[in-house]
Amino acid sequence: MTPQNPPVIKTITSTEQFDYLKKQLSIYYFPSSFYQEKVDKKLRLIGGYTYLIAVLAVFTFPQPYSRRFAIAIIIISIIPRLYELYTLQLQKYKLSRYQHEINEKRYLITQRTIQKIQQWNKTLKQLKLEISFQTLDGSSLIRVFNIPYPQFDTIKATYDPEKLIGQTVELYLLPQSYLLLQIQIIPDCSQELEFIHIKTGLFFRQNQQWSLHQQGILIQESVCTFDVQQISFNRLIDKPTFIIQLHCNNASDFHISSELSNFPIFERALFECFEEIDFNFYQKLKYSNHPQQQEIWHSPFPSLSAEQKHKQNQQLEHSIGLCVGICIVVSFIVMFSIHIIIGVMSLISSFIILITFYFYHLNSRKYFDYYQHPHL
Repeated sequence: MTPQNPPVIKTITSTEQFDYLKKQLSIYYFPSSFYQEKVDKKLRLIGGYTYLIAVLAVFTFPQPYSRRFAIAIIIISIIPRLYELYTLQLQKYKLSRYQHEINEKRYLITQRTIQKIQQWNKTLKQLKLEISFQTLDGSSLIRVFNIPYPQFDTIKATYDPEKLIGQTVELYLLPQSYLLLQIQIIPDCSQELEFIHIKTGLFFRQNQQWSLHQQGILIQESVCTFDVQQISFNRLIDKPTFIIQLHCNNASDFHISSELSNFPIFERALFECFEEIDFNFYQKLKYSNHPQQQEIWHSPFPSLSAEQKHKQNQQLEHSIGLCVGICIVVSFIVMFSIHIIIGVMSLISSFIILITFYFYHLNSRKYFDYYQHPHL
């Protein structure tokens, strides 16, 4: 069994970490919000397009049908926004009783084992865990925690939560009410870990989010491949295994052991994302038994800090905004001086070109600005 550290109280010192605490509290107090947030983003994107359609309808359709059509579209787009506001206010109301405890900006870290799986709702993607944990005064409590499960929704795989029974976990709780803020697996051995990769780029297939997990519960190790500056091969001295080390500029390094249960999946993702890696050289290192450490890939782009990337992206947004304003003015001039259809088509074409250029820039390896949430 993995050695367990005694419970400890920690205090939050940064605004970013406090915002993350409140977000985590919302996720674990309302597990459905973990997936609802992704739905809300899509609804907001759809709503933006409907507003654009409504504006274009006013200028293209004959009166009074254009106004009726535009009003109908706007009303339909407002409904998802009202539902989002309702759920947000409902969450705030239910959490208001814990607001004093939240404002203290303290949380309890304790390690214990999962004793029982009470319920797994595959439809709602929720799992109820019975966990025994130790408090600061040394007493033991048994609580049932309802968590999103699995803790990612982009990978379709078969999980058996019963295998989590007896597994050591680290709990992050509010110190008085013991509301769950975060749960992480503490693996007993690396062979049991699994690897997932989520493609996050729109124009670049190799842009991925890599994480480790065990039976659907994440471990505090993840990396954005666009943030990797160097990859090295490290064969251990006392074991017939090796480690692939991904060194990052704006985040912690990411380590993958060849003992991983699905290591071949990681290897395929590695060569798919970093095509410049010499396959023959890697195979030579892989099947050599000599302890060694070798660099197998290095980023061809200059290393930029997260702050530098953020400033460059802000400059891009200002430039895009200026171009949008110019395109709107020119298109309206064309509408009223030449032909309304030509003006509308030029406005749509310019928007498509600018949006494509904007996302192409944001999803390039050199300038991709990946914000990694602070951990508790």
